[in-house]
Amino acid sequence: MTKPKINPAAVGVFIAGAIVILFASLVIFGSGRFFRSTKDMLLTFREPVTGLDVGAPVKLMGVTIGKVKQISITVGQGPTNALLVSVVIEIDRKGSQAAFRDYPIDLDDRAKFDRLIQEHGLRGRLEVLSLLSGQLYIALDMYPGEEGF
Repeated sequence: MTKPKINPAAVGVFIAGAIVILFASLVIFGSGRFFRSTKDMLLTFREPVTGLDVGAPVKLMGVTIGKVKQISITVGQGPTNALLVSVVIEIDRKGSQAAFRDYPIDLDDRAKFDRLIQEHGLRGRLEVLSLLSGQLYIALDMYPGEEGF
């Protein structure tokens, strides 16, 4: 009995096809998150965040620019040692630049970003995403002249 001969071209086509299928599935099922550039930011709330879940949208003046990445409770500094809710949000760099078309935001330059927060009053607050389910999202907006919390 003779051994069947393996065709090297068929093996090559099979491997190339497997690589193409793997890459396509990463793009389709990964929603492009492997190729997206993001920046993590920390927001602190003094109020309960009941209804806010990991994965909830972060919107800047109604435009979705990110999502909630992590929620935790911390003890605040000061005489009261009040409990604070720390929320880490993930901002999509491309989405935030598109939202601020006329005003470039440099998320990597801490001094410029802090100036934006102080001068233009960039603040985050909880808003209702769904009245039926009670889900919340984070709304970022500008409140010029208002002091930070």
